[in-house]
Amino acid sequence: MPTPKITGPDKRKYNRAPTLAERTPEVSERATDKLVNALLKSIANLIKIADGVETVVERWEAAGTITCEILIDNPGGRPIRSQKLLYPDLPPDQMVLVARTITNAGPDRASNQYLIDRVLGKPIEQVSLSTKAGGAVQITAADMLSAVAPLAPAAEIKAKTQKKAEKSDSSPESSSESEESSSSHSSDY
Repeated sequence: MPTPKITGPDKRKYNRAPTLAERTPEVSERATDKLVNALLKSIANLIKIADGVETVVERWEAAGTITCEILIDNPGGRPIRSQKLLYPDLPPDQMVLVARTITNAGPDRASNQYLIDRVLGKPIEQVSLSTKAGGAVQITAADMLSAVAPLAPAAEIKAKTQKKAEKSDSSPESSSESEESSSSHSSDY
């Protein structure tokens, strides 16, 4: 059954194709669950890094390969150097802990700053400008236009500035009429 055509201010809302989530709610629900789980895991990892991380590195070797050097007394001369198994009672293929290194990385400042900015919002940073003589800096409309020029086409900027200049030069009665006409156009959308 075709959907009825709706006109008026709500036409954008109802005259559209159904979204993927509307067509396949079970797929969308599973995908959302996976994304939520991944996001929670990422946040937990970030909090761990922000609090500081303790890492443990262990080195394991086979018991049959671990030896120590011993000196055997030689009654007739110099002592004899020899190798002796450190774990003779263990099977040679059994793994034995040889070394454990524990590294404690303190709290990460950048991670903490990021979390604070996300939770409380990034603070407003004050910027001050001054001239060499210590006087105030004068910023003109031309300066602002030259700063914005790389972001928008020059013709578009020129047209907008001309419209603003025309509005400011016109009388207050004509400007209120133009505002009323613009507000009536915006309600059509």
